[in-house]
Amino acid sequence: MKKEDERLTLGEKQKRKSLIEYWLIVSVFGLMGATIIYNTLRIYFAVPFKVYLSFAIMIYIVIVLFLMPLAGGSAVRITFDENYICYYHIKGYINQIHEIIRIIMDKEEKPEIKVKTDDIQLIELSIFKQLSYRGFMAYRLKMTFLLKNGTEFYLFPITTDQMKNGDYEKIFRFLESHDIAILDHDGLRPYLSQDMYAFQKYAAQIKNKKVEGQNG
Repeated sequence: MKKEDERLTLGEKQKRKSLIEYWLIVSVFGLMGATIIYNTLRIYFAVPFKVYLSFAIMIYIVIVLFLMPLAGGSAVRITFDENYICYYHIKGYINQIHEIIRIIMDKEEKPEIKVKTDDIQLIELSIFKQLSYRGFMAYRLKMTFLLKNGTEFYLFPITTDQMKNGDYEKIFRFLESHDIAILDHDGLRPYLSQDMYAFQKYAAQIKNKKVEGQNG
């Protein structure tokens, strides 16, 4: 299999450098928690300095150990090359802990889904409506892979900047060069080369038209 930098990728691979960045971020929350505990014990409890300092350090460690797997072990990624299409997604807190350890030890990662590129017949593009973390309705790209043996599976790429970078279009052209048809009944493809705002706006228009057509 090709090296990572020789493949086309949707998503970002977590590396040791990424873990350091995540550690710096979660350390802020750890320090906040440690400071609260430190000041609470120091002001309201008559205990030796070593006691509330030890509690503060313990709280910092617990918060960092809890948040690190959530932040650094849950990346979603799809890679494409002439041989295979691989899907990487770590599910579950325990598996995310294992992923952090794997990254630190620099061991080989195993994809959740791995299919031969030659076994794919076509890919259909569609949209999936869901509730976003802010309570607003949002739309995600759904890629349904139909294999030559009649089976299928679907993936939801999680990317934003890669739209305006043109990475989606590069991947579609790569797939078409390998005789894999791209079905785009809703005309999503041009908007996947713009930005997330344009994609969301167009997806909402599509959904609204379909609802009006059903009501009509």
